[in-house]
Amino acid sequence: RAVTLPVMEAALRALFPSARLVGDKYPNYIYHLDAIVESDGILPLVIYRDGRDVVSSTLDNVRTLWAGQRWVKSVQTAEEVARQWVEAMAIMERQAARCHRIRYEDLVRKPRPVLAELGRWLDVDPSAFPRRRIHDTSIGKYRQNLSADDLAAVTRIAGPALERLGYVL
Repeated sequence: RAVTLPVMEAALRALFPSARLVGDKYPNYIYHLDAIVESDGILPLVIYRDGRDVVSSTLDNVRTLWAGQRWVKSVQTAEEVARQWVEAMAIMERQAARCHRIRYEDLVRKPRPVLAELGRWLDVDPSAFPRRRIHDTSIGKYRQNLSADDLAAVTRIAGPALERLGYVL
């Protein structure tokens, strides 16, 4: 059965029948954001991060945890991952007025104000968010994990989007 918004909503309601709000983390939802923002009762939250770290993390997973999976064929190179990240950021920017955006680096470096704003947006008490689970160990790993050629390719492809989103090249 196809995973559509009504199917996801039904599944989440069945799993959490008394919850006022539930969240679901699946990065590829970004490619459906245009439809998601049109849905009643859904509050789209996008947490985005430095595209260079996305490329680094994705390639690391492709070579280890996800090795041999058929679906990783479209994310085998730094160029492919960078193009997908640029597409995802364009979708997010296009829908900026209709979703709540959090820059990952701000969340991990300054969780209190970021979570306070998220709490206001969701109309919940932000003190219940588990701040102790937030850590910054994933920021800037691309510096050690990407080759010079991969980093050059990512910068060529994603540089304008990185700069638009406030990342220093």
